[in-house]
Amino acid sequence: MDDKEDLYRMLGLQDLRWRASQQDIKKAYRQCVLKYHPDKLNQQEASKESGDQSLEEALSNAMAVLSDPQKRRAYDSKDMQADIDDSVPADKKPKDDEDFFKTWGPVLDRNARWSLKPLPSLGDAKTPIETVLEVYEAWFNFESWRDFTNDIEEAFDLDEASCREERRWMERQNKKQAEKLKKDETRRINMIIETCHKWDPRIQKYKEDLKNAKKASKQAKYADQRKAEEEAKKRAEEEAAAKKKAEEEEAERRKIEKEAKDAAKKSLKRARKALRDAAETAGLDGIASVKVQEACEASDKEEAGDSLLAQLKQKKEGSKERKWSREEMDLLHKALIRYPAGTSERWTKIAQSIGTRSDAECQRKCHELKNNFSANAAGMSVDADPAAESDWSVEQQRALEAAMAEFKSSTLEAKEKWKAIAEKVPGKSDKDCIRRVKEIKAMLANKGSA
Repeated sequence: MDDKEDLYRMLGLQDLRWRASQQDIKKAYRQCVLKYHPDKLNQQEASKESGDQSLEEALSNAMAVLSDPQKRRAYDSKDMQADIDDSVPADKKPKDDEDFFKTWGPVLDRNARWSLKPLPSLGDAKTPIETVLEVYEAWFNFESWRDFTNDIEEAFDLDEASCREERRWMERQNKKQAEKLKKDETRRINMIIETCHKWDPRIQKYKEDLKNAKKASKQAKYADQRKAEEEAKKRAEEEAAAKKKAEEEEAERRKIEKEAKDAAKKSLKRARKALRDAAETAGLDGIASVKVQEACEASDKEEAGDSLLAQLKQKKEGSKERKWSREEMDLLHKALIRYPAGTSERWTKIAQSIGTRSDAECQRKCHELKNNFSANAAGMSVDADPAAESDWSVEQQRALEAAMAEFKSSTLEAKEKWKAIAEKVPGKSDKDCIRRVKEIKAMLANKGSA
């Protein structure tokens, strides 16, 4: 290529070439026009330039090409004096980090000239990974301005077209060939960037770090999930164990309650039988035994039992004794039968049989039951005189019972018999005794019908 073919050299821009700005080109052109104006050339130089093309025409042609962006791109794309290197390094692993930067750094620098936008350099091993990622982001979006119009091997000369239609057809054919070359250039740039990215030690380390972080995160997540599952399993086992224990305790409680109820029923059955037998016993102890039987039977009904206990509490004013239980009442009844009146140290033995009461408490309870028996009997008589209920004391009741037993087989007339009985009961007349006996009979009759 002579000086007239090297447009940059004609304008004195051979060192800048494609890096020269439009301002540089205009300035260089003005300087050359002034320098090579015919008026300033001597006769020998003027005759030398008087060939097929004068120097002035060559400068005008250079200015026309380099000042037109499209024509300049086509010229720069084929500028053989610009040391254009379109080679792609081999796709192989570099020896070390230094070898990588030494090989690929210059490749990116010489291809950056074709980009529409300024591109960053490759950097070095100390470049932060954030910057490295930005470098590759820019290069993967590479847009080339390179024009391959002058590289078409069999381009049609538009000046040879015979008509407008033929010229347009030639333009389309030339454009197709140029586009094919453009696609080849795009593939070449992509291959350079992808291969460089593949062997970049910084990217490899970044990917390895991401892989390790992802693996660690996965392991931590798995560990947390496993821990949560173990905790859930443990809670489920504890809940199941607690539920099972509660069910076992409930079953045991029901079993104990059932056994207690069965035992109570058996005990009540035996006590009722004993009470029925004792109800036939005569004398003072017989009256107490009957009252014990009445209390035991009333205990089968909660309201009747509560009523009886309330009556006993009201009758014994000022008493601080604790309430007698059903078991204690049963034991008292049995002890009264086992130790009848006249037994030596009777109340001491009765208290020992019960085990939870003193002899004085047992004696008071027996007297209390006798009094309640008399009060209930009097209350059940419709003909009873209300004033008479409180007239009969324990001593008078005992005297009446003793007199009735004494004159049971007497041959006296009824009137004389009742007078004799009344004489045995202090403070009572024969009419009082008759009325009292009727009350007791009525009470026993009502009790039997109930």
